[in-house]
Amino acid sequence: MRKIFLVALLCASAAGAKVKYNVQILQAPSVDMAYLVDAEAGVVLDSVAPNEKGDLLFQGTATDEVIACVSRTPSTQGSFCFFVLDDTDFALQMHNGNQYTVLRGSDVNRRMEEAHHGLGIFALQNAHIMNEYNTLKEKYQQQIPDSTMERLIAENKKVEKERAAYFKTVLKENKDNLVSVFYLLTHARNIGYGEIGNYMYDYKYAKRPSLAPLKKALQAEASKAVGAKVTDLEMKDLKDNTVHLTDWVGRGKYVLVDFWASWCGPCRAEMPNVKAAYEKYKSRGFEIVGVSFDNNKAAWQKAVTDLGITWPQMSDLKGWQCAASAAYNIKAIPATILFDPEGRVVCTDLRGKEIESKLSELLK
Repeated sequence: MRKIFLVALLCASAAGAKVKYNVQILQAPSVDMAYLVDAEAGVVLDSVAPNEKGDLLFQGTATDEVIACVSRTPSTQGSFCFFVLDDTDFALQMHNGNQYTVLRGSDVNRRMEEAHHGLGIFALQNAHIMNEYNTLKEKYQQQIPDSTMERLIAENKKVEKERAAYFKTVLKENKDNLVSVFYLLTHARNIGYGEIGNYMYDYKYAKRPSLAPLKKALQAEASKAVGAKVTDLEMKDLKDNTVHLTDWVGRGKYVLVDFWASWCGPCRAEMPNVKAAYEKYKSRGFEIVGVSFDNNKAAWQKAVTDLGITWPQMSDLKGWQCAASAAYNIKAIPATILFDPEGRVVCTDLRGKEIESKLSELLK
């Protein structure tokens, strides 16, 4: 009996364990009030006003080690630094933008700082490319020469490829701590869902509650894997008729499902390429179905008319909360999925000239 009592006491003590934190932010951005936020749960742990020097000091207890941030608002929106909240005295000094230097902290937070600074290099490279693009757009009055545009796109792809490789390194080096949780939550699309699926298999913190939505996204991502059978969607067309994606997909034609919205500039810019492919191949066993991420039917209808879209359309008018977003893990548009005549995925994210090139290969 005494042994059972001791075991129960130890379990109760472990369950009630607290993390005593001491967080100091030097030269913080100017705010009237700053918030210490549990970034995983999205809840405020503490709030303080800056002292006369503009520094912030948070002291208290939390129920567990978590990814935390200091923010201008009582949420992660407006955050200016992220770190692992643990029981080690932690201090950092802010610099221009969201750059910082850790002055005191655990080894995990040193690793967090190292990863943050490494990613900053890619952010600068992307900013340089975007600045050049904006300058050239003004110089050539929106008509940037094709060769120049191709160079900028190639440079951007190179940066993104190098950043994706860097993420893999960060994850590999932090498989025993919470640093990876932060990057899995904030950069899943950049890392790649295939890479994440393999990583989560034996990641120490894979069962973290904050990663549950990511696990759902991984399941939805499988719906886009080459060879996957179509996942049906039920929505309305522009005449308010109930339609299903399987009214077209799996009916003997190659079908390009185009996820778009009237408010999406890149979607509208891509539409001439989609139209060109449709006109060229619609009589040769090819169909397109537009799945709109609109939440305003009038705007959706106007865009279809203005853009001269003639292929079938469907939407549940729920914006980013639409069924397609959850079913296929669509987090950015435009996006496409090409299905074969039997309703299985051929490939995803065809853009520009890639659409016609792929159809030429399939519909010889």
